[in-house]
Amino acid sequence: MSSAAAARPHPGLWVIVVCLVPWQTIGQTTDGSFRDNKGTEFVLSFVQNFKRDGHRPQLLITGSNQSPTSVVVDVPVVGFTSTVNVRFGEVATVNLPRDGVEMQGSRKGRNAVSIRADDDITVYGVFSERDSSDGYLGLPTDVLGTEYLVPCNTVTSNRPEEGFVHIPSGSRIISDKPVAVLSGNVFTSVGTAAEVRGSGTHIVEMIPPVSTWGKEFALVPLKERQKGDVFRVLAANDDTQVNLTGNVPRTLQAGEFWEFNLPSYRYKHLTTSKPALLVQYSKSKTADQARADPFMMLVPAVSQFAANYSFTTVDFAVLRLVGTYHLNVVVSTSEKEGLRLDDNPLDSGIQWSVIPGTQMSAARLDVMCGSHTLVHISSAVTFGVSMYGFTDWDGYGYPGGLCLATHTLQNVDGGQNTGHQHSMEANENMLSTAGPSKTAQWKDYTESKILIIGFCALLLVSMISGVLQIKNMCKGTISSTSMEVLELEDSNDD
Repeated sequence: MSSAAAARPHPGLWVIVVCLVPWQTIGQTTDGSFRDNKGTEFVLSFVQNFKRDGHRPQLLITGSNQSPTSVVVDVPVVGFTSTVNVRFGEVATVNLPRDGVEMQGSRKGRNAVSIRADDDITVYGVFSERDSSDGYLGLPTDVLGTEYLVPCNTVTSNRPEEGFVHIPSGSRIISDKPVAVLSGNVFTSVGTAAEVRGSGTHIVEMIPPVSTWGKEFALVPLKERQKGDVFRVLAANDDTQVNLTGNVPRTLQAGEFWEFNLPSYRYKHLTTSKPALLVQYSKSKTADQARADPFMMLVPAVSQFAANYSFTTVDFAVLRLVGTYHLNVVVSTSEKEGLRLDDNPLDSGIQWSVIPGTQMSAARLDVMCGSHTLVHISSAVTFGVSMYGFTDWDGYGYPGGLCLATHTLQNVDGGQNTGHQHSMEANENMLSTAGPSKTAQWKDYTESKILIIGFCALLLVSMISGVLQIKNMCKGTISSTSMEVLELEDSNDD
């Protein structure tokens, strides 16, 4: 019981991928600057949210050091401009005009936001509507690539003249200049057919280029859930061997994926012989009747762990529903005592779980609503952070940060983690000089073009035909998809 169920097309069902294309650039340099999710320039957009309750997309922006950083947010299509000052440990929220940044339907448009800063910043994009929230970690222009792999199923367009294109499963997006890819679903349910009964939500993530994918992952279950989480591992190259703790190895070809359900009490170690992408999905509320709903969240590869994080929780659209906020943290077992949350040691009562077959441990932390920092007393120690939150019929999740050193297939390190600790110099030695650096200067953002590609059943394994009823609070019906997966069959206990 290890293969995913077959997908069935659903009439009128589609998913958006947004490509932000800076077609003309000048002054690109190749100075080997350190690459991660922090940067001085971002061009972002928001996939469509089917709920129309008047809430606005948001940017959550934080600085990288203690001195103030000036940030200018610009939405040219509607003439919106906002300026904020941020520093490390402080998060500024910018409410955006929905009609200026939300992409609707299958068409080309200029609905995007430009963010420019005089020093490195971290940006999260959040779209929180009533019972329909999710967010993503924004990637700066200096880490954008020219090759992406998107797991989806073939889609047929009734209106090809509007830019709706045919994309087969596992298609590569290839461009002659850097692009950004946002993928998600207007409304989706996650779980088996028995678990999904009209419970679903909007999901989205920003996909990193293939050149930054990793080969080793720690799988940590989501807190507050009882029926497990869905994981999908996607291969970038042919003959990619996937090894998961306690399971028979399997081989994937380029564009193929393996999707499985991981029980809520399991911690696993996953390695691949060639670079891969791993995504974690929260199941629909009806799977276990928890105060939750679907979201999709990239799982950082060990090679993508960062050294410090500054972030804030997300305010859910229905403020009367109290949210719970959590962090999944993975660190070398010998270094866990050095972590500091908001400048304080972690609570001694926190339960740590060893990632099988490694020298890493994981913990699931609860945090209060508001802004936080998570660092290590040694700047040389890197660790992984996934942040997420739940409320009744809603949820969101995304990685706290990512190191995004580029690689070629021949020089990506694999194998088991031995206590992930390295200096920035070590990371810089892994960098390629093939792409633009943080000093790249981009021509006026308004010259960029936005290509929207509709996908059917993106990141979903099985789709339930017909129209599902959304929660009691939601009037009417909407087309939905459902992700159906099979339980892992462990060959031994961990």
